[in-house]
Amino acid sequence: MGGMAYLIDERGTTLVEALVAGSLLVILIAGLGTGLLEAHRLAQRAELTMRATAAVRADLSRLAAEPWVADWGGGIALSPALALTAPDALDRNDAGAHDVLDAAGQPTAIPGAGPPALVRRRRVADAAGDPARARSIEVCAFAWPADAHASPLVCAGIVRMREP
Repeated sequence: MGGMAYLIDERGTTLVEALVAGSLLVILIAGLGTGLLEAHRLAQRAELTMRATAAVRADLSRLAAEPWVADWGGGIALSPALALTAPDALDRNDAGAHDVLDAAGQPTAIPGAGPPALVRRRRVADAAGDPARARSIEVCAFAWPADAHASPLVCAGIVRMREP
């Protein structure tokens, strides 16, 4: 029994082995392709969120610089940009309370702008129960097109006090 030898045919692979190897290769390539597509999609979303953040910050800076002072006669000079908006202004594109921006953050209304990529909406509300003294300003950016219940990419807000 000790001198028994087994003969193995080593001329090539069998059809079953080739099919198994090919199937594993296809699964590996499909997984890699899916991963690359997902990574590309996430990179595009991150780029859009970065541009949305810059657009929101720019709008808040602009609104923080708008004039709103008491004049010598006791009246209040208020910039139209600081006028109160509808309570649900962040849920829809109200005239004067939203902008449509291209991928570079430029308003699409200007000549040479690219196609729409973002919707920037703002809500200006009474802060602390005194509309003549303080305003709460919230600005949100949404991916284009933004429906009524879209989730924003980014939101930020400030409280603006009237200057004496």
